[in-house]
Amino acid sequence: MAYRYYLTQRPPAPGAVPESRRVRAVEDFGRKRYVQRIGEAYGYVEYDQPLTQIQIHSYELTEATDPFEIKFEDGSKGLIHTTEDIARKIRVMLNAEIEKVE
Repeated sequence: MAYRYYLTQRPPAPGAVPESRRVRAVEDFGRKRYVQRIGEAYGYVEYDQPLTQIQIHSYELTEATDPFEIKFEDGSKGLIHTTEDIARKIRVMLNAEIEKVE
């Protein structure tokens, strides 16, 4: 499971998030964008394990809330935090279908 934290005060950069070997992904939106249930954010960072409340507060992060699970036609499931997650999954599925045709 991934634990996602949004950067609402500054873009992702060294020192903007807790350093850890547990980082799974970092996404820089390039500018502030609206994220459902969060508000505006510069991006997010995902960890394998949850951060402490002290880390969240110290780095001014916003924890992703209420992710929902979605089941796709191919039988796969995924936790969806934003519409970008849905779009990414759809692109992967479409690319797989295109490869079958080619």
